[in-house]
Amino acid sequence: RLIYKDKNTEIDSETEKYCLSDFCYALNQYLSALAFGSRSLMYACITELLVNAIVNADYYSDEGILISGGDHQFSFTNPGTFRIDLSRKPYESDPRNALIQKMFALTDAATASGRGLVSVMQTLKKLGLPVPVFTHSYNPDRVTVTIETTGLSVSLPQPKHRRTTYVYEEYRNRIVSYMTKY
Repeated sequence: RLIYKDKNTEIDSETEKYCLSDFCYALNQYLSALAFGSRSLMYACITELLVNAIVNADYYSDEGILISGGDHQFSFTNPGTFRIDLSRKPYESDPRNALIQKMFALTDAATASGRGLVSVMQTLKKLGLPVPVFTHSYNPDRVTVTIETTGLSVSLPQPKHRRTTYVYEEYRNRIVSYMTKY
């Protein structure tokens, strides 16, 4: 289950009957309407952390993925534990769900290089923002990554509940081709 919440809207994959690709598309449409725009560095950070939460979620857990937005921060929480040592650099890529990571790579949403967190940290530094805060909670195991957006012009758009039941045809074809090949 994937959920995005902020003070204006909630996008819930279970309520909306969204599959993973539909949820990501709907959330992308919503987030691209943010004041900092879909071509901005902050949008790239948010996209990377969304992909990271989905790729590294423990889908055997009963817990879902929660993305929380606000005027001053975004949090990405997924079930599971850290699989990399944040104190070691460079970070090693160790996705919990390599096939999902490949799907995102095929749609150009991720590079599958294992440099996503490094890229996020560099971008936040470039924007003059603090590094992400990583927290791990237990029983159930959950990982949360929080980034601050204080100082950026962020205004949450009003909700638009239009169901989208497709992803771009080119991306869908890439995914189907890969899945049938392997």
